[in-house]
Amino acid sequence: MSEQRITKWLENGYPMFKEHSGLPAYLLPERSFSSFVDQLGDNRILEISRPLNLDIEISSHAEKLTEADELQNKVWHEACLHWPLLVIVEPVIYSLLDACDRIVSQFDRGKLEVDPVIVCRNLMILAFAPFVPQGRPILEEIAAVLDSNHTYPAELITQFADAAVRGDFVAVTRVNDCISNHQQWIAWFGELQKQAISFPHNPRLIAITPPLSDGIADVLATMIKEGPNDRS
Repeated sequence: MSEQRITKWLENGYPMFKEHSGLPAYLLPERSFSSFVDQLGDNRILEISRPLNLDIEISSHAEKLTEADELQNKVWHEACLHWPLLVIVEPVIYSLLDACDRIVSQFDRGKLEVDPVIVCRNLMILAFAPFVPQGRPILEEIAAVLDSNHTYPAELITQFADAAVRGDFVAVTRVNDCISNHQQWIAWFGELQKQAISFPHNPRLIAITPPLSDGIADVLATMIKEGPNDRS
């Protein structure tokens, strides 16, 4: 496998993946994503994937990758269109963002009554499990605990966050017990946590402002001119 081939392919396909999945431009901007995967690199990506045995499949596909940009775009386009799980990307992401916002708010106010490390681990697993075959067994067990349906993973995230925010120790503990029975997922989160702690900087996950364009510059210039002249 050529050096950093996985990284290059991720950078190349990410804009198309965002477009097809309906994610907004402000969410994990392309520049932030490229910086993130560049510093992560192929080796770390494979290390994170190894506990779920995804590294073998990734390496196998990477050996067949071509560096021709036009072919990469075509392959990414076709892959996105034919990936049945594409439709759940947007709801899962938004459910996760909402869950994190509510839980962090509780934590900052000193009102989170459950272990934040356990909550973080469970949320990350709930968010990633829907997209790999190894995730179905754990999602089915968690859905049974939450009296929900494993085919709606965004709802599972929301329901777990609800339980964490209201301090429902029973529900949080039962979900955690389900996850604790799947050691490959425990190992996956451990590797993810290790890489996150050692990462050299915090990537900018959300763009606060859009890229400067002539149109935006004209609007800003007009606002600046009108401001001093506004006597109302």
